[in-house]
Amino acid sequence: DSLLEVPVPLVKIMFEDGYDTLTALRAFALAQPWAADYEIFFSDRTLLEVTRKGASKGAMVARLAERLGISMAHVYCAGDENNDISMLTVAAEGFAPANCVENVKDCGATIVADCDHDTLAEIVAILDKRY
Repeated sequence: DSLLEVPVPLVKIMFEDGYDTLTALRAFALAQPWAADYEIFFSDRTLLEVTRKGASKGAMVARLAERLGISMAHVYCAGDENNDISMLTVAAEGFAPANCVENVKDCGATIVADCDHDTLAEIVAILDKRY
């Protein structure tokens, strides 16, 4: 019934609204004393995510690889939004479609075909040549 009744610490919360409203909410959240304990970022123009530090896609990929006994040198990831950056940078190689957000392009991901033109097929072809 109330956000105040949610067990803490929070691991993840998502807000959906217009970009201007979420920008103001992000500024407010970043100004709070608890902000240092969380990642606060856009995963889309209409989605603002707040996650506990360490509760990211990148951390999960690393934990999963460790549990499965897979070297990170053999982990590849694909993503197109800000919430994928931790995963793309922890992988041996991160792939992103050409129509990804600018921050993903800037993170060093290998850019492949856009989402409407065989993104995954191109990634598989690249990795097939390697292995």
